[in-house]
Amino acid sequence: MIELCKINRLKVIRDTPQGLYLADKPFQKTDDETQDEKDICESKQKYLTNSEGKNTKDNSTLKVSAARFTGKSEDVLLPRPEVPRSVNVGDELDVFIYLDSQDRYTATLRTPHICLGGMSVLKVVQVTDIGVFLDWGLEKNLLLPFKEVVTPLYFDPLSKAARRGNNKALTINSGRAEADRAANYIGKDKSSEQNEGSVETGRAARHTGKNEGPVTNARMSAFKRNGDVMSAGLSPADMEWLGQDRELPVVLYIDKSGRPAATMRVYDRLTAGEKYSTDSAVEATVIQINPSLGVFVAVDDRYFGMININEITDIVNVGDRIFGRISGVRDDGKYMVSLTQKAHLQMDNDAQVVLRRLRDSGGRLPLGDKSDAQDIMRELGMSKKAFKRAVGQLYKEGRVVPGAYEIVCR
Repeated sequence: MIELCKINRLKVIRDTPQGLYLADKPFQKTDDETQDEKDICESKQKYLTNSEGKNTKDNSTLKVSAARFTGKSEDVLLPRPEVPRSVNVGDELDVFIYLDSQDRYTATLRTPHICLGGMSVLKVVQVTDIGVFLDWGLEKNLLLPFKEVVTPLYFDPLSKAARRGNNKALTINSGRAEADRAANYIGKDKSSEQNEGSVETGRAARHTGKNEGPVTNARMSAFKRNGDVMSAGLSPADMEWLGQDRELPVVLYIDKSGRPAATMRVYDRLTAGEKYSTDSAVEATVIQINPSLGVFVAVDDRYFGMININEITDIVNVGDRIFGRISGVRDDGKYMVSLTQKAHLQMDNDAQVVLRRLRDSGGRLPLGDKSDAQDIMRELGMSKKAFKRAVGQLYKEGRVVPGAYEIVCR
C-alpha cells in the first residue's frame, strides 16, 4: 500500500514523457477487506459529488482520492524533472509521497523536513486568513490551520500579563525600562513608538520591530470577522509576530479531508525519557507555554520536558532552541529542565554579574534585600533568591556592604 507523507519503496512500472510511473508490490485482500473497500469507495464518491449529481473532480483525481481512503494500490507519477539518469523499468526507488495541486498522489526524490507523525521546526512563509503556511521542503507549502495553534506564541517574564499568569501576547507597559528592554530584544530603538497610536500598535511594534501605524477599525474588524483567528485566541500582535520569519514546532498529520496538515499539538506526541539522568546537559525546543506553570520543551525533539516559569528571565518564543541541564526526572519519566547550573556554581556566576553592575554604576547599586523582585529581574536578569545568595557571598568575602534598598562596594 502506498502511504501518504511517508518514504515508500516503489518499483518503476512504465516510462512516459511525463515521467516515471511507480507502484508498490501487489498484495492479496480477503473477501471482507474487498467489501469494506467497496463500501468506503462508494462513500468517498458520494462525498466528491455535488448536490446536482456532477463529479466535482475529474475521473483520475476521483480514482486516486478513493484509493487514498481505501488503501488500494495505485501507481504514482515521479515527474520527469526529478527522474534520475540510468533508471529503468523494474528498478526500485525510495520516494516521498505527497499531494499535488490537484490532490493526486505524487512522488518526489526530495526529502522533506518532516514526515507523517514526526516533529520538526518549520519556517513560516505566509500568513493567510485560514492559517499559516510553512516551508517543509516541497514545492507546495504545508498548512497550519489557526485552530491548531494551541499555545501562546511568546512569553515575557516582565510583562504585566506574565505577572498575572495570563499571557496570550505581550502586554504594553508604559515604563521606560521595559520599553528599552523590548527595543533591545528587537534590535532597534522603538522607545519613541510607545507614544504613538493605540495600545495594540505599541504591542505589535515593540515585539515585531515594525511600525505600521495604528491598528485601524477596518483592520480590527477584519480580525474579528475571521472566526479561525479569534477561536485560536490570536490577536493582531500575534499575527504580526507570525509574519517576522518565525519558526514553529509542528507535527505532520492527515486531516479529515485526507490532506497533509500541521498541528502545534506537539506535547501529546512526545515520550517519556530514559536517555538522560540528573545534571545531564541537553538541547531542547520550546513547544508550548503555560504562563502560570512553565515552558514545555521537547528534549532532543523526542522527550517530555518542562522549565519552571520562575526560571524564565528573558523573552522566550515558541520554536526557540535552548540549552540546559536535567534538574530532575519525574516518576512518569518526564524531565525537569533547568537553565541554570547547580546552586553553588550558579551563585559564583551571579556574584560576578552583581560585581560588574556595581562597577558600571560607580560602586553603588539601587537594589537591596527589600527591593521588588521584578526590579531585580529587570536590572540583573536573576531571581530575588539568586540575588540574595550572590550578595550574601560577596558580603562574606568582604567585597560589598548590603542594605535594605541598595548595595555598595567596599
